[in-house]
Amino acid sequence: MLSCPLKIRITLWKFLKHFVPTKSSLYNKRIANDPLCLRCYQAVDDVNHILRYYDFARGVRLALHYVSPGNNEQIDFHEWLSWMFENHSANKRAEIVVVLWVIWYARNKRIHEGTNQRVGDLVAFVRGYCIDVEMLVASIYRSSPPQAVCWSAPLISFVEINVDAGFSLTQ
Repeated sequence: MLSCPLKIRITLWKFLKHFVPTKSSLYNKRIANDPLCLRCYQAVDDVNHILRYYDFARGVRLALHYVSPGNNEQIDFHEWLSWMFENHSANKRAEIVVVLWVIWYARNKRIHEGTNQRVGDLVAFVRGYCIDVEMLVASIYRSSPPQAVCWSAPLISFVEINVDAGFSLTQ
């Protein structure tokens, strides 16, 4: 299992199921006029192009020193991600998923806000974010196991009543 936040795992699931609103999917639903990428206007804007083939995504992966499969152009996103997971360590897998999430976030920020982020900024964010997640996971495993609470009888002059009840403020 990936040690990354649930929102990132859900986004990965959406990528794998093609449930993200790419220009291609919007075109297929007759919402967009054309399926071309809004950045380069040369390729169909789908999950493969956004997360794998676009120069910006390649630059981020190159800066993080990822090894890619040799027949990169002939496999779909699911096969590519499977290859990446098989050929990288567990920590690197979590980083790969964070990279995909960050690339998607940067793409949306560019489309909706008109802001361009630099590859170096995203790489720094990914590294910092992954370190934070690793520290949180380590602190969870480091914490002491819960202590068992034992019941003890009340003093002789006291009576203890255990009640299992609830109430409603509206009544």
